Amino acid sequence: MPTFSEGLRLKIVDIFKGTKINSYYRLFASTLNWNGQKIIEYQTEKLKRLLVHAYRNIPFYSERFAMAKFNPYKFEKIEQLKNIPTLSRDDLRDNQKNLINKGKRNSKVFKSSSSGTTGIPIQYYHDISGESAGIAAGYILYYLSGWRVGRKGLHIWGNPESIKKWKRWPSRFKRLILNQKNLPAPLFNDIGNYPSIVELIKRYKPKFIDGYTNTIYSFAQYLDTNSIQIPRAEVVFTTAENLLDNMREIIERNIGPVSDLYGCGEINGIAIQPVKDDKYYILEPHVLVENESFSVDFNEIIITDLDNYYMPLIRYKTGDIIDRVCEGDENSHIKFKYFKKIKGRTTDIIDLDNGKKILPVNLLGGTFLRKFREIIKHKVIWDGNSLTFMFELYGNIDMNTLRQEIAENLKLYNVNFKIKVVKKLLPDKNGKYKYFEKINI
Repeated sequence: MPTFSEGLRLKIVDIFKGTKINSYYRLFASTLNWNGQKIIEYQTEKLKRLLVHAYRNIPFYSERFAMAKFNPYKFEKIEQLKNIPTLSRDDLRDNQKNLINKGKRNSKVFKSSSSGTTGIPIQYYHDISGESAGIAAGYILYYLSGWRVGRKGLHIWGNPESIKKWKRWPSRFKRLILNQKNLPAPLFNDIGNYPSIVELIKRYKPKFIDGYTNTIYSFAQYLDTNSIQIPRAEVVFTTAENLLDNMREIIERNIGPVSDLYGCGEINGIAIQPVKDDKYYILEPHVLVENESFSVDFNEIIITDLDNYYMPLIRYKTGDIIDRVCEGDENSHIKFKYFKKIKGRTTDIIDLDNGKKILPVNLLGGTFLRKFREIIKHKVIWDGNSLTFMFELYGNIDMNTLRQEIAENLKLYNVNFKIKVVKKLLPDKNGKYKYFEKINI
């Protein structure tokens, strides 16, 4: 169970942000020993409440339920959820107004948007409960691998646009309370920054490190190649990109044991693969996870957020692919359902001839393109010599300003690029939109 110190730190954050993170953190902690039947009862109760709310207050679901002849008042079993059509990222993007709680438009909400790593940038909203539960879910999943609130951590994250917010005093105060130092992920795109990063870690000696998988892997490769030792972390949490076996091996050899977190900004903490475990355990009190057949070996993951009532995500397809959802083991210390493999959000590192690296998730993901509302989708292609930015547009766009924005984002890397506008950006053969692709290499 959470300690007094953890609760006090989270209460301070809650008072400051107007959230309820501590309450959800304690709630989720209390569910870790629940058996399967209790989990089902809890999910069924929360689902019915959510479905009735969505039917009464969310225009999109009022219409969708009616078309599917689905009556939320008669919902009794989780299996009935399959009678509702899935929610796609296109649905989320194209129905923003109708997916918002019409009765609470003046309530406090948290607005954010995806980085476009699947090629489909979207905006989403959380109410206080949804935001608090999502953050607490991530924390409690970390908890399963030994993380504790307030123990010294290093957070490797961000892109050139989002990093600007770190200088604001609310961000600084939160880092102080949580005992966390933020390190901009774009620094890792230039190997020339690695010596100073090494020295920072030697001085700071973080107990826990979390961040983009490829960013941490790239740094671990540098340490390995140059036989450099740094203080070992108790746990390294990788996320946002696929963790491959060889990546895990190099990170664990040079930085610390690895625990891989699966989540998305729309919902936050969903599942985690603890240290020395082969299963991704799903935090079932926060999300209900289904899978839909995609190929012989893989299924598309479908997620229902049980805690966000302002913009409910019911049977939401994140675009990611897993092997399959398995029933939890009643004899295991973690009894939640699980899956073992993720095949999605794979990105590759670009190694430039000048020694610099481009890690797509924090440089090409599209956050810096959000200001261009004409962009429906984007894709970036690397052919070994230059980058091609492909755009599907709605209406006309100021091409000179767009070109200047891209050039500004790439100015440190001395890499050529070109822009190509297409009528339609299509998914690849497996049906998944990939915002980044290497060809002819």
